[in-house]
Amino acid sequence: LKVDQGWHTYWINPGEGGMKLGAEWVLPEGWSAGPLGWPVPIRFRTGDLPGFGYVGEVVIPVTFTPPASATKAATLAVKLDWLTCDDKACISGDAAPSVELKPGPVAASPSAPIIEKSRALVPRPLDGLKLEVRDQGKSLLLSLTVPAGIDPTQFASFPASAQVVDASAAIVFSKSEGKWTALVPKSEYLQGPPTALDLVLSGGGLAH
Repeated sequence: LKVDQGWHTYWINPGEGGMKLGAEWVLPEGWSAGPLGWPVPIRFRTGDLPGFGYVGEVVIPVTFTPPASATKAATLAVKLDWLTCDDKACISGDAAPSVELKPGPVAASPSAPIIEKSRALVPRPLDGLKLEVRDQGKSLLLSLTVPAGIDPTQFASFPASAQVVDASAAIVFSKSEGKWTALVPKSEYLQGPPTALDLVLSGGGLAH
């Protein structure tokens, strides 16, 4: 996605008032598409509404798996829809691109370096990094276990699960009694205790 200057588009958790990129795949029989790979976002506001997403250009990679019996040319298509906003307005968009893959020797395309760079920007699980969440009424207490050499005070933290944490709240970890914790307000849209919370962390000695 290439977003005009002064505008932004949205992450898997768009925050308030946004909409994440939607993708509906149209694939040959036996083919499958993996999940969209969402790079680390930034924070912004659309008027008074806090959100998460991207400015400029963002590449969102996806991995396709053909059936073992695939020997013929295949057309992969997708129906996309998205939302871009500036401080005054939001505009929805849609497109239906496709690509034809032909059998033959394995060879990198001219886009291969761009794809590999984008894959490296997608957060991934890290051994030894563990998050625990405790319900504290109107807030959530987040407790982190981190590997050696990782500094949670330098994290940029983003809640990937929508409508769990207040999108306007900064998630800042501090150490107390040997534990890294952060107290954050719940989203006003959360009904009852949270059932899951995925947190994306960037910086502080992490690869991304």
